Amino acid sequence: PAVSCCWPSGSETVRTGITSMPREGLLDRLASRAGIEPSYFDIFGRWHEASLETKASILSAMGFDVSSIQSLGAAITAKEEDSWRRSLAPVVVKTGDAAGFDLDLFLPVNGPSRYWNWEIACESGETYQDVFRPDDHPVLTAREIDGQRKEHVRLTIRQPLPIGYHRLRIGGERAVEAQLLLAPRRCYVPPHLDVSDGRRWGVSAHL
Repeated sequence: PAVSCCWPSGSETVRTGITSMPREGLLDRLASRAGIEPSYFDIFGRWHEASLETKASILSAMGFDVSSIQSLGAAITAKEEDSWRRSLAPVVVKTGDAAGFDLDLFLPVNGPSRYWNWEIACESGETYQDVFRPDDHPVLTAREIDGQRKEHVRLTIRQPLPIGYHRLRIGGERAVEAQLLLAPRRCYVPPHLDVSDGRRWGVSAHL
């Protein structure tokens, strides 16, 4: 069914979690969680901000129900709890660094003696692994999800890894996997262009 993107006047609010927000705020919040940019510069340097109608249309095209403030609240809750249910994001993008990288995990709380392990299978064939205890790493926040308490833990993997597409596996009560993309800090620039004595121009194409 078609979804109206026109909002009635007034100051109607909905309670999602512990925060009461007007419908405009709910729409902005859901758009942000869905990855919709709120504004941009066009090719002529003009600044544009997305209207509520535009955000509602894009969200509707993405499959979200924006027909009421209740459906917006439910969509925000589901979107914000999605990462907590996954334990590990399906795709992790990091910058290749000799010092390693930080990894956000959402793990169930089962007592101080619980041990987990991580394993990285590189596309070149090498495999790296180690054991860790979540209680030894920073806990950013905690939340009750489907009757189970979970913690947002930041794990630091101090293992130099090559740039490329790898597989990451976190094992504990149950194993979860993700694709690990390690990118260079900057794109390759030919030596004759990597200078600071003036501006360069050319044609680029996204692949």
